Amino acid sequence: MGNLYDDPIPKITTTRLASLLTELRCVVGYISGESFLNQPSQTTRLTKFRVTESIVGLTLESAKRQIGAVARMRQRNFDVGIVMLSFLMLPCLYVKMRGKSLWIYAGGRASKSIAGEIQHGSPHRWPAYILMRIVEHLSFGLADRIIVEARAGARFLGLEKYGDKLAIGGQCVDTHKFTVTTPLRERKQTVGYVGGLKREKGVAEFLQAAAILASKRNDIDFTIVGTGPLAHSVADFVSSNRALQSRVRLIGWAPRDLIPDILNELSLLVLPSYSEGLPSIVLEAMACGTPVLASRVGAIPEILIDSSTGFLLDDTDPGRTAESIERVLGSGQLERVAKNAAEAVEKEYSVQAALSFYAALVGKPGDQPAQA
Repeated sequence: MGNLYDDPIPKITTTRLASLLTELRCVVGYISGESFLNQPSQTTRLTKFRVTESIVGLTLESAKRQIGAVARMRQRNFDVGIVMLSFLMLPCLYVKMRGKSLWIYAGGRASKSIAGEIQHGSPHRWPAYILMRIVEHLSFGLADRIIVEARAGARFLGLEKYGDKLAIGGQCVDTHKFTVTTPLRERKQTVGYVGGLKREKGVAEFLQAAAILASKRNDIDFTIVGTGPLAHSVADFVSSNRALQSRVRLIGWAPRDLIPDILNELSLLVLPSYSEGLPSIVLEAMACGTPVLASRVGAIPEILIDSSTGFLLDDTDPGRTAESIERVLGSGQLERVAKNAAEAVEKEYSVQAALSFYAALVGKPGDQPAQA
């Protein structure tokens, strides 16, 4: 079960997992936001709740969709229920009521993202944080397996206490699709952001850092790829800033098959997130020979070894982020780091390694296909 809304980024992880399980001859049923008929009035209401950060509104909307997801689950036979978001407690509870095995894929943790918002000046988010912590605690307690992409991610997300439930691994990159097509030295000096346009992803800090750089340098361009609640704010900020107007390319949401081409246009990818697991876009950029500068959160420090396979951002303050971007671009280390990064991804995050990880987890007897 994936994200029950229209957010395309969690769908990427869910689709990749379904593909891996299918390769292992599992029969995979899939419930996501596309399983629901979204009327314009529903979309408008949900957007309003997100903009106003209404706890009551968002909780009721989530409950309605979770009940709808459970209704769809009742129509299916399955051996394992895989829930991609730990706050989807009703589906988790239903899987256990059916006497089936429950796996939770902890690619991130909503409470950690909200905690980041609080630390960055949003104290009104405390009630949402407390509610999310309670729901996550209940869901993780029900789980038979908690899948985490890297050990550093388990520590950052506070999941080590679940001990034997943890299964660490499973993240991968298709290096046939994500590969170097334009050598780094032949690319224009373009700094990019690829991800959800959400507060917790640090896109506002990225934009402000871009404005600082654009005001004093004319040799750096910027590309922003993604959609989300801050899409209009991002567009308004760019259009109202004279230094950025001709220097920022806003792509919006890009189809997956275009992401390798976009990454091959960048000289640096920046992710100033408040919270992460192990973002797919980091590994994909590395595979495409694009150096990454990212926050020291989640599992990122496990794969981005500073000045070896990437660059770590210790402070997401816009001024400090701008300084870090300048430092990295002028370091003379980009080509060496990009080469190291591509080799690390090929060695540690191959599709075959992920298949082996899930084959061990599924552990199905004989040749009988499992159903998930």
